[in-house]
Amino acid sequence: AVDPPLWRNTTGFLLSGATHDAAMAVLDEFLASEQTAFPSEPVKRAVLQHDLWSVFDWSASFTSGKGYSEPNVKALRSRLAAAIGRLALSDEEIASLPDNLAEAAASGAFPSEYVPDDPKAPFLPSDLLDPEGSWVCVRGAASGPAAPVHVEYYRGNAPFLVFIRLPEGRKATLDYLNALNQATLLSVKNDVGDLPQFPVGTAVALLRQMAVIDSSGQMRTTPLTQTLQMRVYRQVGTAVTDHENSQAVFKFSLKRTALFAGHHGGLKPTSWSELLSISLLQPYDVYDASAGKSGIKTVMQSCIACHSCGGATVHGIFTYKQDDWVPGADMIAPNRLRLSPTTTTEEFGQTLRSKTASYEWGLLKGLLDGGPPESMPDATKVSKAF
Repeated sequence: AVDPPLWRNTTGFLLSGATHDAAMAVLDEFLASEQTAFPSEPVKRAVLQHDLWSVFDWSASFTSGKGYSEPNVKALRSRLAAAIGRLALSDEEIASLPDNLAEAAASGAFPSEYVPDDPKAPFLPSDLLDPEGSWVCVRGAASGPAAPVHVEYYRGNAPFLVFIRLPEGRKATLDYLNALNQATLLSVKNDVGDLPQFPVGTAVALLRQMAVIDSSGQMRTTPLTQTLQMRVYRQVGTAVTDHENSQAVFKFSLKRTALFAGHHGGLKPTSWSELLSISLLQPYDVYDASAGKSGIKTVMQSCIACHSCGGATVHGIFTYKQDDWVPGADMIAPNRLRLSPTTTTEEFGQTLRSKTASYEWGLLKGLLDGGPPESMPDATKVSKAF
């Protein structure tokens, strides 16, 4: 899994009992090791650091509760922060991280274009990140990250980029965005019938790339792709009701073993039978055997179920239709909605600025910058990390 399957509902695992004791022991062993015992390859250091960072952000949601105590949570966080600091990457190491999306596209393992006759065949575009390519990076009217719901639910330590591509290419895509935004100005209620619709074959992509923490304690973006989700509209219009088949859905996810082996950039297509482990829709506790798990959707079903809310129309692109979807964006007047071209650099900056304003980043940054360890019984073991 790209993310540790930890959610707000997960309140026993790592916070109490045998799993807490085991985590403390292995972190203490790690922190007592010499630096030479750590992974030397920057890509392994980056992945391990990001995993620990995700667990730290999850732990920041807790103080004390049923079955676990505040000292337990603080002790775990202190060790996680220390390990994250020990794994910090230099400028040179960050610069050496691979562009695994480009590697996967260049491998020839997947077609570079959508195959209409085989709508379940995964494809991997070669020009997704080309600033002059057929895909256009876009954002909505609300300030902050372009995919705010994804950023919030996955705790903001990885930028999400949104792209759209019309079948006729970049110019047609830019012309459509301009026409959409002009029509929106004139549509007081944002009635979908007043808006121009994109043609059949239009594709939307959501790209997630890994961020790391450098040796000066700052967040940095990297070219490492963690997930790529794409939807291709096979039917378009307000009359479409067969949402299960109106979109072709694809997802690629990072697999660590394949990444380290240099196999197709470490990106693997998700099968149509793969079940969700953690998602925006089903945040159950995977470590609780008594937790109800009935009706679990597949990964692909969850994408379709979510984005069919707006129908097979531009309202299904939530980066545009933010006034009834994005938290805090309900103050945007319907005729002020936008789907505007942007740059990857601007969107990276938006995500990092949003993350630096978060509680969990302040907590981690204080520990990285030398704040007092939280309930660290033997701080001498980890003094190098602060």
